[in-house]
Amino acid sequence: MSHFACFGLRGRTIVAALFLSALGLRLALLSLPLSHFNPDSYEYLALGNNLASSWNYSMDGVNPDITRLPGYPFLLGLTGIFSGSVNIPLTLVLQCLLDSATALLVLLLAAEFAAPCFALGAAAVYALHPIFAVYPRLLLSETLFFFCWALFLLVLLKSLKLGSLKLAAAAGLLLAAGVLVRAAHVMYPVALIPVILVWSSGWKRAALHWTVLFLTFTLALAPWKARNRVMFGEFILGTGAGSSMLIGSIDAIPPLSFFQALRPKGDYKSIEADELYMKVAKENWRKNWPHLLAQMPHRLAHLWLTSNSGAYEITSPNHEYLSRGAWDKLLFKFSLLGLQLLILGGAAAATWILRRRTKELLFLLMPAAYVSAHILNDWGPGRYQLSALPCLLILCFWGLSEAKGRKNERT
Repeated sequence: MSHFACFGLRGRTIVAALFLSALGLRLALLSLPLSHFNPDSYEYLALGNNLASSWNYSMDGVNPDITRLPGYPFLLGLTGIFSGSVNIPLTLVLQCLLDSATALLVLLLAAEFAAPCFALGAAAVYALHPIFAVYPRLLLSETLFFFCWALFLLVLLKSLKLGSLKLAAAAGLLLAAGVLVRAAHVMYPVALIPVILVWSSGWKRAALHWTVLFLTFTLALAPWKARNRVMFGEFILGTGAGSSMLIGSIDAIPPLSFFQALRPKGDYKSIEADELYMKVAKENWRKNWPHLLAQMPHRLAHLWLTSNSGAYEITSPNHEYLSRGAWDKLLFKFSLLGLQLLILGGAAAATWILRRRTKELLFLLMPAAYVSAHILNDWGPGRYQLSALPCLLILCFWGLSEAKGRKNERT
């Protein structure tokens, strides 16, 4: 917290207030009359219960699972290690604590770019953002992933600033921990190649820095891949890539029956099904690539111009809320959309203000560029862009900090 020494004794008070504000809001939202469950939650819960009762990574208690990565189910299982089943209230409280700690990580990361007051502003928006605040009440992997991701970004930035190979190795381990929670960022080491290159003093140093990070990342994932090789005959993280690619290769999000029809016999989430879906996806892209590429601007808008109001179970079309006179839901939904537009607009303006700070901009914008690539392999990644929003928030407040500094210089 050395960045906040300028606040004197108030620095610790301000940081504590940030954490407690984030925690208080998240605990308060636990009382909302909304479900704690998403369709994915039941699979996580089944895995967690079997881990807690018999240390068996299985949904049905018999057959080993390969469809879900182990990070979040192990957290669930640990809450029920003495009772034999997942302790849902304890899990939700732990998630509230974890995401409040993520707000502090956003503060530390923002302080690497912006003046202390503006860094606090970025962290406060994260702490009080209605979407980030509501996810800890859901039995989903996002909260644990956001913590791992923010910690990874902080350690990665420190490794780049100091040229430290030890911190590069730590960053690789943290990224692997995040991937074992959610596989979506498994290709992020590739996205880091230009980032590390512009931060390094030369290409040889950049190659060494990236290699150390990649090796620790790969080694950390190896035990889980080895487990899958022994049990399923494939050295892979899990299944799901084929179905995602298939969704991205057609005109709209298909129903579950679409996948089942392609593979009428056997498990549609199996390795064999995943390979089949990937084959069909490649064929669809080969035949229809001009049409699919023409859809990309629409998909990109669909990814980013979103309220994420589904986290509050506001999922019906606007006209249904209008017909029922549900003005409160519409107002809340459009307020969330307005907040999203404000963050995106602020990040765009800050990018222009800071356009000469190439390496810092690349670091903060790469997460957004990476999650945007999901438009190629999915139609409805409504949660994917959330991991990039903290970096865009930091960019917004860094731009404000820079603009204020320039104004003071002129006066």
